[in-house]
Amino acid sequence: MKTGYKTYYGKFAAVLLLIVFGLVCWLGLLPYVVNTVEKNQVRKELRQRISLVNNWEDRHSSLAQQNQVLTDAIQEMESSSLTIHQSHLITKKVFEYAQSLDIDIQRFEQGNMIVGENGSEQKIEIRLFTGYHQIAKFIQELENSEYYIAVQSFDLTRNDQSNQIEGSIIVLVKYRSEK
Repeated sequence: MKTGYKTYYGKFAAVLLLIVFGLVCWLGLLPYVVNTVEKNQVRKELRQRISLVNNWEDRHSSLAQQNQVLTDAIQEMESSSLTIHQSHLITKKVFEYAQSLDIDIQRFEQGNMIVGENGSEQKIEIRLFTGYHQIAKFIQELENSEYYIAVQSFDLTRNDQSNQIEGSIIVLVKYRSEK
């Protein structure tokens, strides 16, 4: 029976050593593993933050360039904008477009000037008589002019006797403030 006890004690000692080894590993290696995992998570988070900062710098540079382009465009538009004292140039431009497109302007009525902080605006009603395609070209010419002219509305009817279009177009003209 002594050999049975030796085997039993041997197995018991092996299991005990295995448990002790497991505890040593658990208590010794577990903090190391946890620490390593935490460090890896911190590194991953820092890499993401660095990536965001790098992307932000790239976006900031791109947005700064876009801002400069828009600022230049606004300054160019403002410099080509008319002042209230130059409103006669709008009248001249409208009549030039009408003449080049063979449009008969029957009435040109300027509304009151509305003065604001950032400039002034004025509505103008143009009564005209012409062909359909000329009206479309006329509106396009007005809106594409170097001045700020926006078509707000139009009311057109076909004249059955002459097969022409007659009606009115209301445009809004903006003027820059004088400095």
